[in-house]
Amino acid sequence: MATISTNMADPKIFDYWANLAKADPERFERERTSVIKEAIAQAPEGKRHGLEQLQWRIDAVRAGASGPLSACIRLNKMMMGSVFDKEGLADSLSNLQGELSELSIDLKLTADALQRTAPASGDSKGVPQGEERVLHLFKGAEGERHE
Repeated sequence: MATISTNMADPKIFDYWANLAKADPERFERERTSVIKEAIAQAPEGKRHGLEQLQWRIDAVRAGASGPLSACIRLNKMMMGSVFDKEGLADSLSNLQGELSELSIDLKLTADALQRTAPASGDSKGVPQGEERVLHLFKGAEGERHE
């Protein structure tokens, strides 16, 4: 089977799928399944199993729905749950924002410590240099942060 474009932003593609679903629902399902399997197969290997599980859940919701609108509403609720439920996307992004904020504070403390301890021009005797200096100063900044 030739690869079928799935770019739904293209009105011709949307019309193709909509017309196929009306005219030949069985062929629509075969082609839909084929396109989905092809997309999953093209995903990075580490993501495929999760995508197959997600598709199984989607197919189960569709099969248990009384009609297309019911399936759409159920799938929308499932999608919104994956975004807003505990440990969903919104939670993950919030946690990441917190971690980035902490990292930003650590970097600021390190930069401040570097400025305070910068040797006077030409006076670098006894002061660690390069990577050792940064590590030395970072350890000092860590102490300041936790006091």
